[in-house]
Amino acid sequence: MTQKKSFKIGTGTIVLTVFSIIVTGGVWGIVDRWDEANSDEFDPASTHPHTFTYSPDENSVWMGTHTGIYELSDGKWRRAVEDLRDNDIMGLEINSSDPNKIVASGHGFIAGTSDGGGAWTAFENGVPNQPKPNVPDAHLLTTDPNNPEHLFVFINQEGDNVYESLDGGRTWSVAGEVSAGAYTIAVPANRPVNENSLLVGTEEGLFLYRLGTELNSTETLNSEPTYGLLTRVNGEIISLTESGMYRSVDGKDWSPMDLELKDEMPLGIKASKQNPNQLLIVTNQFTAYESTDNGQTWNPLN
Repeated sequence: MTQKKSFKIGTGTIVLTVFSIIVTGGVWGIVDRWDEANSDEFDPASTHPHTFTYSPDENSVWMGTHTGIYELSDGKWRRAVEDLRDNDIMGLEINSSDPNKIVASGHGFIAGTSDGGGAWTAFENGVPNQPKPNVPDAHLLTTDPNNPEHLFVFINQEGDNVYESLDGGRTWSVAGEVSAGAYTIAVPANRPVNENSLLVGTEEGLFLYRLGTELNSTETLNSEPTYGLLTRVNGEIISLTESGMYRSVDGKDWSPMDLELKDEMPLGIKASKQNPNQLLIVTNQFTAYESTDNGQTWNPLN
């Protein structure tokens, strides 16, 4: 995937940025967590984002951070979802069939709601969840594009580190083990029936894991550091790599996406659950960009 760069990245910039967003948090969590947890406006000097998505009604954008969820409102990121204001939000998945159903995960918890974010309960049945407050350390969360009740969570632990849910996150079972250095995970839409396949992006590249099968194999799709993934119902895979953002329908042949983001760096990419041509990017400057033509053009939302 080296045809051309779709945006410019300084040497090491994306590695350091992704590392700080996905992995770090200890120092900020100790020094600034109290101040930020009591502020209603996002302060990048005292917290950092892990994930983002459209809000349940898709009229705004939610950003999961080290200190809860923030919503883009009137051009600014402001606190939302009061019950999770003290949680480190690393995964955030909204059910495409019923957007009132939301699952969130992060350092020390997995939780779910069925009323759009008003009341939350623990969704930790089947995963290691002791001792608190650090377990489960649920870093990554993803939904099967073909089935909104089918989820996978990557937990930062030794041995089996991927768990699967078939009931929207209410119960979990062991799915298998993937690279401990996973930056991102996604479920491919085009896969054999009854095969648990998981795309995993790491510093070493993009891999396809076949979990819980007789094959139980790992296939290398490319060797370029991969920091973000989006899989779609139509079978498309979008990958954020060290050299740019690319799209593919088979995981082998990739085409670069031309992103005009004013020299800002994308932190990932998400898709609308309602409009197949609508895509969303949040950058390292916390600007949200939206495309309504399947990634051909992009416009800032703030």
